[in-house]
Amino acid sequence: MGKKKGGKKGGDDAGGTGDTAKGAKIFKTKCSACHTTEAGGANKQGPNLHGLFGRQAGSTDGYDFSGPMKDAGHTWGDDTLMEFLLAPKKYVKGTKMA
Repeated sequence: MGKKKGGKKGGDDAGGTGDTAKGAKIFKTKCSACHTTEAGGANKQGPNLHGLFGRQAGSTDGYDFSGPMKDAGHTWGDDTLMEFLLAPKKYVKGTKMA
């Protein structure tokens, strides 16, 4: 554990062991076109992700989730999010996430 050059190691909110600076860069290049992360942020093509951990899948107010995402029946956490991000359409068949 400890710090990596360019960022903190460990996710502050998620309790993960990733490199937050690297994660921020990935989010900016791959996710920010469709998602916001600030409290009260707008839903875009995808839902606002603020407070994602501990939230039931398909439950963000004001966002029109696909039926399969609404019915996914899981709560977002380290493991569920990682599995989803690696293969969204496999993890939740019929999701709108590319």
